Amino acid sequence: YGQQVINGSTRGDMANVVLTTTGEYLLLLSSDSAQDQVNFTVWPKTPTSQTLALNTPIQASITQPAQVQRYLFSVDAQQTLYIAPNSNSQTQNWQWLLVNSQGQVLTQNNLTTGSFYSVNAGSYYLDVNANDLSVGEFSFQVFSASQLPQIVLNQAQAIHLNPQQH
Repeated sequence: YGQQVINGSTRGDMANVVLTTTGEYLLLLSSDSAQDQVNFTVWPKTPTSQTLALNTPIQASITQPAQVQRYLFSVDAQQTLYIAPNSNSQTQNWQWLLVNSQGQVLTQNNLTTGSFYSVNAGSYYLDVNANDLSVGEFSFQVFSASQLPQIVLNQAQAIHLNPQQH
């Protein structure tokens, strides 16, 4: 009670303001001019959860502003994961974050950048959401690094590049 959640000014969308406790909040809007009109919408940020199978492509969409798509998965042993967004996704303002079962954010990035991350045995979730109020389709895949093709030193490698896949 009595604490500021956010302080500042904006002339555009402001997304991802997290209210950490239940109860009533006071929203204070001010203007430099008596002529300004302010329009706003408060969107709930409720995740839609589904199970993620490692090494399986995911194609999904965000259909309303502030929506979160949550992907639940577990690993039986320590391993390295590669989170591979589809480079054709129109998701410049979208992000993913990897969270452990204690709610700790382990890593996050935008949905146009892949990332390797080492995890221990346990349960995790990966959230995908827009860091603005965008809606649209996205795709990605979470690989167990042990399932990625191996490169052999001093030996010619033949690969086929397909921009639709990772």
